[in-house]
Amino acid sequence: YNDLYCRKISEEVKANILFFGHNKITKKGVYEKDNIVFSNLNGVAELFNTEKTKLWGKGNIDNIMASALIGLLCNVSTESIIETVYTFAQLPHRLEKVTEINGILFINDSKSTNPHSVINALGSIKDGTKSILIMGGQNKNVSFSSVIPYLSKNVGAIILMGEAKEELAEEFKKTGLPLIFAETVKDAVQQAYKNAESGDIVMFSPGCASFDMFNNYKERGNAFKNEVLALS
Repeated sequence: YNDLYCRKISEEVKANILFFGHNKITKKGVYEKDNIVFSNLNGVAELFNTEKTKLWGKGNIDNIMASALIGLLCNVSTESIIETVYTFAQLPHRLEKVTEINGILFINDSKSTNPHSVINALGSIKDGTKSILIMGGQNKNVSFSSVIPYLSKNVGAIILMGEAKEELAEEFKKTGLPLIFAETVKDAVQQAYKNAESGDIVMFSPGCASFDMFNNYKERGNAFKNEVLALS
């Protein structure tokens, strides 16, 4: 519902349109307000608390709401929907919560191998929350200029590693953000931790392939998690 493009398309569709979104919506569907998801299909009814789910990020909350709405339309009981929402586990390396150390939350998004996935990761951070972004690896011959508008919103510093670090630094220098080079994942984690404060998020969303340093994104993500856990 909050996506203006989707709302515009809905005006051209003849089918019955239902929405999911954030804050109270004026159309039929489900919506999240102050971490509580409601349905207004047949009057307003509270469904579940997003803070009790095992998933992290606004994008995942959108996915949960869409799934819950489909469940309601298929006459799945509210109890079954709530149980599923609270027990469904996040897949590894996809906006995966690693741990929190001294108030700093570490997120492993090693599956991120392109600019769009970095944008999605940054869009999952709540407004007003600062992040330290770790990026880099082997570029797929793409520009990261599309990421730049999203950096100014909630990124405090960018840690760059891998083959693409100098190329990324050249693209991002216009942002005025601190750009810090790291030689290894261990170095990147330590630099991020050093530059983060309580309440911040360290977001590992490389945006590049892993093959310059690892066999695959899973190996890279596990390396990140191991180095984070070594901090505690």
